[in-house]
Amino acid sequence: SWRELVALAEALGAAVLSDSKSPAGFPTSHPLHQAGVAMRGGQEFAEVLRQADVVLALERIDPAGTLRTALQEGAGQARSGHQEVHWPRLINVSLDSLALRSWSADFQELPPAELPIIASVGSTITALLDGVERCLADDPVAQRRAEARTLVHQARRQRLDAAWADRRIQSWEPASGSPMSLTRAIAELRTALGDRYQQAIMARIPLTWTNGVWEFDQPG
Repeated sequence: SWRELVALAEALGAAVLSDSKSPAGFPTSHPLHQAGVAMRGGQEFAEVLRQADVVLALERIDPAGTLRTALQEGAGQARSGHQEVHWPRLINVSLDSLALRSWSADFQELPPAELPIIASVGSTITALLDGVERCLADDPVAQRRAEARTLVHQARRQRLDAAWADRRIQSWEPASGSPMSLTRAIAELRTALGDRYQQAIMARIPLTWTNGVWEFDQPG
């Protein structure tokens, strides 16, 4: 449902986040993709979640932990441990609950989902896209809100790209006696592969994957 997910995000003007724990499900070069793919996404990832009114989690590993970590970084929005947290409305699409068993408790914190949907992500996205398109067709105000969100996200992505480019320049030449930076190693491999880089399969990427050097623009 790669194309359907892109169409759904574009229809809603929604910010999209992903990270290295899951296969690529959305093109990371898309203007609506609002953070890098490093583990936990970093500060840019948390900043988006702290501003969210509604979060749609699609087969997300540990959505409660992800939200709690992001919210605890916000000023006064959360406290340490499992005390009160100001959660956004969460729609959790996952089959995880079918894997839980009474003898095992390795499933992390249960997400406080206002709307849990126990279904495959692909089927859910297709149904959501159809419903969203029908609703927007009858609601010009909602269309304008989605367009306004898109413009905000596009401007933010431009700022992110510029900041990532500055970081690449700063880390390109290592200090005397230091090894080559991970940023340069990834960039040199990307250049050496040329157009074939899209065919490369990353079985596992470093947790500190550098933003803006190697984009993931195909499923998986």
